[in-house]
Amino acid sequence: MNMVIHRTVRKIEPHDGQSYGDSPGTFSSYLEIPNIILLGDPGSGKTYTFAAAAEIEHAKFLSVRQFLAAGGMGFEERILYLDGLDEFRSRVDDKNAIIEVIKLLVQLGRPRVRLSCRVADWLGKTDLSLFQSYFGDSQYVVLNLEPLNEGEIATILHEKGVEATKEFVKEAHRHGLEELLGNPQTLIMLSDVVDHGIWPKTRRDLYERASLILLSEHNRTKMGPGLGQYSAEELVAPAGLACASILISGVVGISLLESQLQKDFPTYRSVPFNNLGMVQACLMRRAFSAVEAEQQAVSYIHRTIAEFIAAKWLAEQIRSGLPVRRVQSLIAIEGQPAPELRGLHAWLATLLPEHAEILIINDPYGILMYGDPATLSPYNRQLLLSALQTLSETDPWFRRDNWSDSLLGALSGPDMVESFQRVLSDSDSSFHLRSVVLDAIINGPSLAQLRPILLEILTNNEAPYRERSDAMEALLRVVPDGGLAVADIFRSTLSGDPGSVRLRAEILSRIYTSQFGPADVLSVFKDMLDGPDENRIGGLFNLTYSLPTETLPDILEELCNLSGDNINLIRRKVFEVGSAFTHMIERVLKSSLPKQLEQLWRWLKTLHQMGFQGYASGGKDDIRVWLSEHRPEILRMFKIAFDELSIENSKSYFLYNFQRISMNSLPNEELASSHPERISG
Repeated sequence: MNMVIHRTVRKIEPHDGQSYGDSPGTFSSYLEIPNIILLGDPGSGKTYTFAAAAEIEHAKFLSVRQFLAAGGMGFEERILYLDGLDEFRSRVDDKNAIIEVIKLLVQLGRPRVRLSCRVADWLGKTDLSLFQSYFGDSQYVVLNLEPLNEGEIATILHEKGVEATKEFVKEAHRHGLEELLGNPQTLIMLSDVVDHGIWPKTRRDLYERASLILLSEHNRTKMGPGLGQYSAEELVAPAGLACASILISGVVGISLLESQLQKDFPTYRSVPFNNLGMVQACLMRRAFSAVEAEQQAVSYIHRTIAEFIAAKWLAEQIRSGLPVRRVQSLIAIEGQPAPELRGLHAWLATLLPEHAEILIINDPYGILMYGDPATLSPYNRQLLLSALQTLSETDPWFRRDNWSDSLLGALSGPDMVESFQRVLSDSDSSFHLRSVVLDAIINGPSLAQLRPILLEILTNNEAPYRERSDAMEALLRVVPDGGLAVADIFRSTLSGDPGSVRLRAEILSRIYTSQFGPADVLSVFKDMLDGPDENRIGGLFNLTYSLPTETLPDILEELCNLSGDNINLIRRKVFEVGSAFTHMIERVLKSSLPKQLEQLWRWLKTLHQMGFQGYASGGKDDIRVWLSEHRPEILRMFKIAFDELSIENSKSYFLYNFQRISMNSLPNEELASSHPERISG
């Protein structure tokens, strides 16, 4: 449970000068902020993260639907975790749900609130502007839940009984299923399916097999007569109808009682299936879990699974004669799926290739994010890209703040190379369409044919930074020997170009060990100082934290060449360079590397020189703490410094200068008493 609240997140709002969010942190590190909005992909773990954090904060955790239904009763003066805004959007006006939530929060005295939403259904600035009026002067943050890292993947697999986690991950990559690893829901499903002896071929295959497993295992100790006799295959249809009923009608769950006592919990007898025994049986399998004890009510165990099972049932009904337009009238308005039903709509496009065209045209981005584009026919995948292009022309900002890209690789493949090249070569293609294509390439299979166009984007100094960065990432991930090509561009086309400092810093952060050395880092730092205002603050941040620790002493030694004559070049960028230099010193001091005091003294002198122009050189607290805890080392550095003293410098000025460089870690009296011969006279 503790691991859940330490999930990696990236800050999206408020902006601080970065093109897309801050460097990753943990969800727990933001709990001191009064208001949090958490975004994430389907199945990314938003609900689990909220439930765990609510327990730690002694807060109230409930869905947005439950919050509005309860009218705020009993929630006064409590931190509120409201889960699933995307599941309670009005089908007439997306703003209505937010406005109702805000009104109720205001009535409760403006409590601290945490709200979750699927990232593709968060309307960016439109939604945020409504909440900002509620936040007022109170702090807020919008976070995106990042894919699982290697350690988190290993932890979940261990909890699922997988001992050889590294071998499991390797096999997933070998089967082309690596994108399933970063999502907790699909990772758990994958481990369950593999535990039954089969590696799925696609996302659709995974959901097919996982749903059968969930429908084969009971979740109740008491079963009615005969209810355990049905096979999982027999229960797919009633389970799909039950899930469709919950999703489309918007009820909280289905009661196992014979009669209905509350409208939010209709009895299982209201499910229009010809065998009510099978309806009862499927509701007692692990695909459903209890949501209300008094009503003996259950609901789907996870929304993504419910969307797939419901779409599977609806697809069969359409093939049996149910008009597809009638289904659209139930889940969409003028063809556009209701926000809370986009997942169901997307799976229909995957499961109904004969009707995929109209479904794709009505919500291409939803199909991309919630369905399985990899299983679409080549024609329909081309149609999907064309529909995205049309969408980008009518709504250039269709992607808004949604930079979630782990699912986009399903669009990529050899049959899409020509279409990708066309989009990326067309100067009239919108930025957001190009970003979709680049993210699809990055997360897809190896495509050596794209090498020329990716190199063209990387070297185009008129292209947006994010686009050039994505081209670099694509070269590293999907082009054989892409790292060599990127390193060559770094040393040739980008060398000496102050405008490309941020890009070059990112390249170093990605492939420093295999391709570069300390002199390359120095060149980036120098160009940061000389470069234009376009070199935003934060350009060196990731670099200083990603360089291997063992390389830092040699790099810091090289960076000491920034002092002397070059120190006069330090003007507005001294904060950026000084902060980066500080962070690297801090990393060395915290590491197990041997500490060479002659080196440390040189680094501290250089850091002091960087701040000599009157600028802050970054947070030095960790350095100051280390120095205060290593008094003998300071005294030895004092001797080193005095031996460097030239005859032109006065001893009083020397002492003053030493104290500034060593951050006043020792009082003058202690320095004088330890080396009286160096201070007297």
